[in-house]
Amino acid sequence: SSLMRLAKQQDTPVLGLSATPSKTNDRGFAESYHRSFGRLVRDGYLAKPVVHSQACVTKVRWMPEFEGEIINRRSLTKLFNSRKRDTAIVKFVEEYRGRLGKMLVFTGTIAHANSLANKLTRTGEAARTVHSRQTPRENRAALQDLREGRATCLVGVDMFARGTDLPDVQSVVMAVPTISAKRYMQMVGRGARRVEGKDCFH
Repeated sequence: SSLMRLAKQQDTPVLGLSATPSKTNDRGFAESYHRSFGRLVRDGYLAKPVVHSQACVTKVRWMPEFEGEIINRRSLTKLFNSRKRDTAIVKFVEEYRGRLGKMLVFTGTIAHANSLANKLTRTGEAARTVHSRQTPRENRAALQDLREGRATCLVGVDMFARGTDLPDVQSVVMAVPTISAKRYMQMVGRGARRVEGKDCFH
């Protein structure tokens, strides 16, 4: 970036803060401070996760196919086309509705985000989508709807996995598989922000 070029030209040290769990040092960065997610929870900086993995068992058999370390699009599409899986996710949200509060649902394709949001809406959830096929204005409106309580649920792909400030989100639904610890923590981290009255998230 231009900021990094300027800092290099003037031989100025740069301090960057990140909640990303794994960092590469291939650009001359060094880690000078580190606290684990668990430690930050224990010290009261992050909300405690309450996991409901057994509450949403889809019973869908699926074998992921990879391109390098990434699950390929064809394999994900096959998984996301499973009505049985979507039914289990929607049923979970319905059963836990009173406890889940404001919610982010992560999925892996735009088509699945739209489909899942429609299914959640039909059950009475005030769901919105956030993805790259919508205009920036539409995405900002969806985020604002969640912040102001007109929406209870945002369904998206990657657009709010990093850098989106939604501290009162109380639940994160992982409807997309990943083998990346970094990506997983970025998604889960959207619910981990502490605010007054929020000690845990689902």
